[in-house]
Amino acid sequence: MHKLQRAGMQDTEECCAILEDGKKYQRAQGFVHWPDDYPQKRDVVDDISHHAGYIYVIDGQIAACLSLHLDGEPFYSDPRAKWRTDSPCAVLQNLAVAAPFRSRHLAGEILDAVGLLCCVLGISYIRTDITMPNRRMQHIAEKHGFVRCGLVSWNGGDHFSYDRILTRSLQKLADEEMARAAAARKAQPAAVMPQDSVPSHTGAADPAMATMVMPERLARATAPAGSSMVTTGTVHVSASSNP
Repeated sequence: MHKLQRAGMQDTEECCAILEDGKKYQRAQGFVHWPDDYPQKRDVVDDISHHAGYIYVIDGQIAACLSLHLDGEPFYSDPRAKWRTDSPCAVLQNLAVAAPFRSRHLAGEILDAVGLLCCVLGISYIRTDITMPNRRMQHIAEKHGFVRCGLVSWNGGDHFSYDRILTRSLQKLADEEMARAAAARKAQPAAVMPQDSVPSHTGAADPAMATMVMPERLARATAPAGSSMVTTGTVHVSASSNP
């Protein structure tokens, strides 16, 4: 099962290790996106405490980590960014894949999982930035619906600004998977279901309790040709006033 879920404080050290290894991997590829002093443990803790830290889990193992902020990003106000819309957005940053999973071409799958999660949360617009030398990630982002808009300045250098306006077809898929999950819950006796797997959905879900399990048909569609990746599952989102 491939699942995008909110990170907990117990995931802090593993997320930090993935990010630190990601810095080394970037340098080995000939570019620097993150400086030595960012992101650090305090940044990971801050994201998690503000419900912006997420992990991508495959069969119980953390395969990647990322941050997803729903309250904007100050340096994205750069007029050179040339964003395509001023609609409320989610800001995707600090995506790093753990070394044992890099050969599995997960970045595109994770981008689509983020898109589905945003649809479920009632958000139809995502922004991110990618450092100029990282052509591989630029290609993946563009392949998965992101459009290069302009430039933003961060840490003394320019990054490309990218955004994605989520399509109606993706929203339809999210709605269908939500309906499928609701039907499955209704059919299963509540007494045998763990408390944390009994989601409800009324309007926009609480991002603090959001979990996205990649629908099999989308995960298969985003897998590279010849991949042996097998995924199962559906979308489920818990809405709670007590995160």
